[in-house]
Amino acid sequence: LASPWAWQVRAQTLALPLFSGLLWLLVDHQQRRSPRVLLALPILIVWGNVHGTVVMAAMLVVAAGTIDLIRRQGSARVALALIVVGPLCLLVSPYALELPGYYHLMLVDPPFSGLIVEWRPTRPEPKTLLFFVLAVFTAILAVWQRQRLTLFEGFALALTLWVGLDAIRGVTWFVLAVLVIVPSLLD
Repeated sequence: LASPWAWQVRAQTLALPLFSGLLWLLVDHQQRRSPRVLLALPILIVWGNVHGTVVMAAMLVVAAGTIDLIRRQGSARVALALIVVGPLCLLVSPYALELPGYYHLMLVDPPFSGLIVEWRPTRPEPKTLLFFVLAVFTAILAVWQRQRLTLFEGFALALTLWVGLDAIRGVTWFVLAVLVIVPSLLD
């Protein structure tokens, strides 16, 4: 309901279950350090061949590895694999040589931002009201329950909120992150 435009079938739709699975895997890893988190790498490879939002996913994977390394939690090898191999997974594609230019174009100066509504920044308006209510509620809850929120969860919520504010098409990522992370704060 907070991002009704996500109900349209398009390439991004294929990335939604990949995001949900990846985020669940990374959040679970914060509770129980396990080499199972390395399943994030094949998820990135598949996602990278489906949709460009894999860059956001790679940022989450690198963040999880960095937090592990800084806090000296879990295996250093696993953390380094997430940090180093994670971004390289974005290039495991028949289009590997063109992808850096594509990601740069789409992230730095997307050509559609002035033409397509979903590429414009998210502003308060009737169709985004629920998103902004959810964002305010989540921010208040995160501050109130900050002792229960892991550093990674806080980063994931902040990153996906930024993605949602950057363009209306990104609201869906924040909504999914809220669905994965916020229920534990409500316990």
